[in-house]
Amino acid sequence: MCTASWLREGSTFRLFFNRDESRGRPVAMPPDVYATEGVHFLSPRDAAKGGTWIAVSERGAILALLNRSGGRRPENPGSRGRLIPRWIAAADSFDLVRCIANEDLSDLPPFRLLAFGFDDSAEGRAVVYGWDGRQRERSALESARGLVASSGLGDAAALASRGTVFQRIPPTADAHRAFHRSHEPERGPYSPCMHHELARTVSHTEIEIGPEGVVMRYFEGSPCEAGAAVEVRL
Repeated sequence: MCTASWLREGSTFRLFFNRDESRGRPVAMPPDVYATEGVHFLSPRDAAKGGTWIAVSERGAILALLNRSGGRRPENPGSRGRLIPRWIAAADSFDLVRCIANEDLSDLPPFRLLAFGFDDSAEGRAVVYGWDGRQRERSALESARGLVASSGLGDAAALASRGTVFQRIPPTADAHRAFHRSHEPERGPYSPCMHHELARTVSHTEIEIGPEGVVMRYFEGSPCEAGAAVEVRL
């Protein structure tokens, strides 16, 4: 269960990401600098299984993972958090497709993976890769501005509710930040800052790629209550 929105303003690209999790999930480790295959990247880490749901590389490539409702779910699922550390070093979109095609996903529950910047073009391409428990999917996204949402109560319902709110906000970074802290249309399981008896939004991450380099800002806790960010740069 998560909400991702993104925005390009001139030469700066930003991704905003709310992570929704069970209330019993251990607190994640804040972002740090890691390296794989000689490529440095920033990511927080899941304290339970050690993987991650979001990362940005020194090349300006971003991967972000969301749950996907429906599909086939294995009886003894593996960790989807293992995927991003393996794939974030991909050189371009073709290399990323190769990595995904060669990965055994049979033990993983359905997911959607957002990918930005895995191209040689200055604008980069926004792509979502899907796994429904049986087969892989791939489709393009609007790269200038967009929204993707998921929910254990149904992805379509979550996107419809949050999308209605999102369509009303102006295309500015401050408006996106306010959206991710919002309880519109009402505080509950479908608000961007999600609150439910079994789950809640447990963190907010903002990634900025621009003339100043690569920055990740991480806010622990519900966005509506979060304090100062942990900021890491490449």
